[in-house]
Amino acid sequence: MDLIPLFHHTACDTKLNVSMSFGGPSWPISNADLSLGTNTDGMCVGAIFDIEQGTNISPSSGVPSWIVGDTFLVRFHLLTTRTSPALTWLLKQT
Repeated sequence: MDLIPLFHHTACDTKLNVSMSFGGPSWPISNADLSLGTNTDGMCVGAIFDIEQGTNISPSSGVPSWIVGDTFLVRFHLLTTRTSPALTWLLKQT
């Protein structure tokens, strides 16, 4: 995989400190989950990217600017019940 403009690339031994917060607790994302693999130059390809780069989607379209997806959600279970419309996120033990 060559350098892809909308993804960030870092040395694979770089330790990043990334967390997500949605109006409450902050949940860390592990360094292992922040890489999609290596490119042909041996650099790690970042798993979080800016959708505005390389697309015709404008910031004012209401679309979130950052795509996180499985990079963040891989650490969670989603709990639902038939009696409540609420969703509960449960952090997996690693």
